[in-house]
Amino acid sequence: MFRVTPHHRLATSLIKSIPPDAAVSAECSFIPHLAHRRHLYLFPIIKEARYIILDKTSTYIGPLAGQSYRSNYNKMLNHLLASFEYKLTHDEDGLKLFKKKP
Repeated sequence: MFRVTPHHRLATSLIKSIPPDAAVSAECSFIPHLAHRRHLYLFPIIKEARYIILDKTSTYIGPLAGQSYRSNYNKMLNHLLASFEYKLTHDEDGLKLFKKKP
């Protein structure tokens, strides 16, 4: 049985905080909630994403993902955390939202 938890409410709030016309890179679990966007990328693909949304607590990494996906995911996350290109705007309960710096 699925229950809406505070974690899910926070994730929904973060998704809603992203402007509707913004390009987004997201991990698998967020894709269905962002599928209406014109520019949407499956993390760790970023391209011209203005926002990146991740959930470190998610165990679902998608049907096409394997060991190399998780390795690339962790490398890209570490790169983002050290990046001067993106700012970590929200970090709570494993949820991370990055915004591209102007």
